[in-house]
Amino acid sequence: MLKIYVFLFWVPLPDKIASYLTKALTKLDNDGLLQRFQLLVYPDKKTWIHVDDYPDSSAKERIVNICKLIDEMRFTDYGAFETEPLYEDQFTISYFRFSKDAQSYFQDWIKTLQVKLESKDHPILLQHFSKFRSLMPSLALIFHIIEIADGKREKLVSLESVQYAAAWCDYLESHARRIYGMVLESSYEAFPRLSKADEFLVWMKKQSSSLDQPLKRRFIMRYSKFRSSKELDPLLSDLIQMGYIKEGKQQTLKFILLLNQVHT
Repeated sequence: MLKIYVFLFWVPLPDKIASYLTKALTKLDNDGLLQRFQLLVYPDKKTWIHVDDYPDSSAKERIVNICKLIDEMRFTDYGAFETEPLYEDQFTISYFRFSKDAQSYFQDWIKTLQVKLESKDHPILLQHFSKFRSLMPSLALIFHIIEIADGKREKLVSLESVQYAAAWCDYLESHARRIYGMVLESSYEAFPRLSKADEFLVWMKKQSSSLDQPLKRRFIMRYSKFRSSKELDPLLSDLIQMGYIKEGKQQTLKFILLLNQVHT
């Protein structure tokens, strides 16, 4: 039975990722594609250095030999368990088990991950980290098979392989936060306290020392944090409709705060 696996290696530009993520932040455009790229990394920018060293031929030969052996490996000869077929000629996949110490470590790790998945992080981050449930044991298996191919004989997936996998997940989490942070840091707060409207009302109350004291639009744009018409006008319109402020004379564009409607 022929089975086909597709591995995608992708090196996008940061602005392309940011454009995609901006759309993905809305539920209708979040297709879950990027969350499935589990080995995401955002390389650090370092000073370019010219290197003119001869390649390590022994390391290259070692890697080639490991890849060849894995390609030809019959895993059941190295400790993998054979799945019992449910019917005659059924295609089955062999599998490895964790050692006792590795299984204990994994159980503690996945409990910690579950606590993280129930945190206040942005949903798109939690969706990405939820893939770590399968990523961690998958990496542990890869490390285990590499060790077997490199001459280390051990039937069960070792504690060391599982610890390597957990360390990789920590590393990949830090890079995922950097990548998603390109858009999240400017558009999302993990623990929002006040909405923009609430924040604006609190500011207006501090400026108004008595009932029905008007605040001029020019004063608001100069001294509040909302200094552009694009940001200020929707706030004023919403607050008027909700009955928190009322508009004064059109000629002066004054806004009267109805203090009895504001709770701070």
